[in-house]
Amino acid sequence: MTGRPAGGAGLFGRLARGLARRAHDPANLPPPRLASAAEAGALRRALGAWWAGSPARFRRLFLEERPLRTRRAERALCDALVQAGLAVRGPGPLLTPAARVVPFEGRFVATDLRARDEPDQVFTLMFEQVYFVRHLGVRPTDRVLEIGLGSGVNALAAARTARAVTGVDVNPRALDFARFNEALEPGPVAVDMRRGAWLDAIRPEERYDLVISNPPFEPVPPGLPWFQHSAGGPDGLAMVRELLRRVPPALAPGARLELITWSPGVPGAAPRVVELLHAAFPAHRLEVHELLDGPIDPVLERFEDRPGYRAWRAQLAAEGLTELWFLFLRSDAAGPPGIVRRRPEAAVREAQAAAALYA
Repeated sequence: MTGRPAGGAGLFGRLARGLARRAHDPANLPPPRLASAAEAGALRRALGAWWAGSPARFRRLFLEERPLRTRRAERALCDALVQAGLAVRGPGPLLTPAARVVPFEGRFVATDLRARDEPDQVFTLMFEQVYFVRHLGVRPTDRVLEIGLGSGVNALAAARTARAVTGVDVNPRALDFARFNEALEPGPVAVDMRRGAWLDAIRPEERYDLVISNPPFEPVPPGLPWFQHSAGGPDGLAMVRELLRRVPPALAPGARLELITWSPGVPGAAPRVVELLHAAFPAHRLEVHELLDGPIDPVLERFEDRPGYRAWRAQLAAEGLTELWFLFLRSDAAGPPGIVRRRPEAAVREAQAAAALYA
């Protein structure tokens, strides 16, 4: 009698299944890549045709993040998606997403899967990106700096108008996604993408007319490991404080600063981030778009089973921080000095409706 030793098939099968699971584990999926401009153009056209012709199938794979049983007519498309690293084959005859691909403001933007529960996750697009991109005050003469490049969506939007755009991020995975998204649909100005924290990647002589940022803004208990894109410190404003401390040397005369962020606050008083910006730039005109607001408790309670939760909650309560605002802020040296608060309800509804397409 010949054949494999007893148990060999079982061992081989378990090994094969383990390798297959690893290949489809979101934690192990590398960022997408494009080998050439020709490949990028072909992929962009294929994605556009698929979104226009089969939106439900596009949505299943890339927005719902569910495996798709492909059709014979989609073979070339599937090959292109796999080659670019946007999808992987299997299990079995299925095609499984390796990234989210979102139709966004006239382009496709790739980010990590929401299922990729890793600290360096590249965040998917949500309401804040829609509102921010639609309200960026970019001028044709601007040299723009984005702090926290992420997927590149904000810098790429700025590059449609600005004279020059630089984007920095400490996360190499974010830079890979941003470079993919730019290669997929290049703009009139190439974004200078650099790895570094704050101004570490900026030369001392460089100055910028507009600095933009969608910083990590989620309040997180002290010392808790969390997503790089969201961990904003105990009150959610640690990254804003660092930005206001570090960025002024890179500002050109008359420069502007634009942010979109959460901010805690005390009922009846200005949100804390408004106080921070006004103190940092007292001679600026500070325009505040109050997008959403509500009690802070639902945001904090998601951490109630984490170490340090009770002491953290007690500290925020002692500071009177019971409210949470979602804000777009524009600080402009052209003045006149003062704070202007707006409630752009129609624009918020439109951004929410657009973001609902990605849910």
